Amino acid sequence: MSLASGKVVPTRTDRRDRRRLFPCPENTSGINSALSDQSSRWAEQGGSPPVRSTLPSHARIAWATYAPTGDRMNCCRRILLLACLVALSAGQARAREAIRLANSPTLSPDGKILAFEWNGDIWSVPVNGGEAKQLTSHAGRDAQPRFSPDGKELAFVSDRAGDPQVFVMPAAGGVPRQLTYHSGGYTLNGWAPDGQSLLVNASRDHHWRWAERFFTISSKQRWPEKLIFDDYGRDGSLSPDGKKLLFTREGEVWWRKGYHGSRACQVWIYDLQNKTFTRPIESDRDCRYPLWRPDGKAFYYVAAQKGYTALVEYDLETKTGKELYKAVDDLIVQPCISADGSQIVFRQLFDLYRYSPQAREAPRKIDLVHNGDVRTERKEKRTLTTASEAAFTRDGLEIAFIAGGQLYVMDTELREPVHVKMAPAHVRNPVFSPTGDAIYCIYDANGKSDIAVVQKGETARHWFQNTSFKTTRISNAGDVAGPVRFTPDGKSIAYLRDKGNLWISDANGKNPRQVLKSWNRPDFDFSPDGKWLV
Repeated sequence: MSLASGKVVPTRTDRRDRRRLFPCPENTSGINSALSDQSSRWAEQGGSPPVRSTLPSHARIAWATYAPTGDRMNCCRRILLLACLVALSAGQARAREAIRLANSPTLSPDGKILAFEWNGDIWSVPVNGGEAKQLTSHAGRDAQPRFSPDGKELAFVSDRAGDPQVFVMPAAGGVPRQLTYHSGGYTLNGWAPDGQSLLVNASRDHHWRWAERFFTISSKQRWPEKLIFDDYGRDGSLSPDGKKLLFTREGEVWWRKGYHGSRACQVWIYDLQNKTFTRPIESDRDCRYPLWRPDGKAFYYVAAQKGYTALVEYDLETKTGKELYKAVDDLIVQPCISADGSQIVFRQLFDLYRYSPQAREAPRKIDLVHNGDVRTERKEKRTLTTASEAAFTRDGLEIAFIAGGQLYVMDTELREPVHVKMAPAHVRNPVFSPTGDAIYCIYDANGKSDIAVVQKGETARHWFQNTSFKTTRISNAGDVAGPVRFTPDGKSIAYLRDKGNLWISDANGKNPRQVLKSWNRPDFDFSPDGKWLV
């Protein structure tokens, strides 16, 4: 037998002896010794020894020749069975896939079990990592898991009933029990120390900027929610004795980095008995995600500093803070702590990390995997019923509008929308040119925002009669904020860039020039003669 180009080629002797080729896995316990013994027997009887192929190491095959006699057949049957088992094990190993971007971590009271939200369901895993166990499986989104003080139950929020409602189930998984039914929905913060109630956020007023309030709801039966105080707050955490509430106010969106100023996120303490508020930390940088230390004499929080974020321990007696860990590559978000204080888990970039306040060692990444058997919606059907922006031609007979981030055109009589298909992008701020033969819009794609001009494929026909369109990008700045406005003569356009700088260019995008520098995006318009901007 000979081996050429990675393939087994029978020799003349092989063909004359009419011996067969049989594959079996290499480096499998028990097989090598069997092959070695069998090879010696084959050599004594004039057969050929095994020849190894050049396949990859994990799939390498040892080839052997044999004649179909009883002993050889039995040996090869055993080898074939072992080969199948090895292949099956390899397939199962390949099915284990990493879990990234796990959300809303929560720790059992003893810090040994970690629960989290991923792929719209609740999962649990040992705090050191490993293969996660799926606790819920529903087409709705299950989120914000929180362990009860005794560790026997998990509360979570799910939209399976329509609005985000609070459910409770056994910590090991089981049939969930719905606790709330208000159509306004809830955000879950955690449990009260006695396990008899849960701390939630809810909006029960008009949806103005800060409409959320803290409430407590019963964990045992359906009782009316109880308002804690009539003002807004987020990220609530009840003290171990249940007498104080840590929470945050103000703040930009959490993913905005580097902000410092009067709108920075603040940590506050509310005394439930004396009904008083205290702001323990004075800072012009974000202070987020406060968590009580088990003794109630200090708390942990995430502090934004110049160039990094830090996990900080703040002592309420000495009124001083101590940085425990600095994260320089990205933000620390969604931290949680076990009731015994032994573990803190947080997310940084795509992964979860655990930190021991007692050991004070560097956080360790928690490697999470699943067995590959997860529900994935490969197709999404969307029904668009509203338009976010609209523009009309000067005669008012045709309209361009945005729905679902896409551009559509139609007439105002038949009202049959036609999708203006463009390369994958988010489209906004449509406006017709004065002549009505082009639509200008802002085109968000590949992390950049520029001005695009859409023209009809058949210029003699109306917009709604066309099925093909031509799109041309006329700017390359990549930071166009919009909107686009024409001068009265239609020869020039004005638009905003970056934080609010006002630019003017020719209608074809050429000769751009900045006319106003601003840190805030202004509204603007041209005078009828086109000589002034207001």
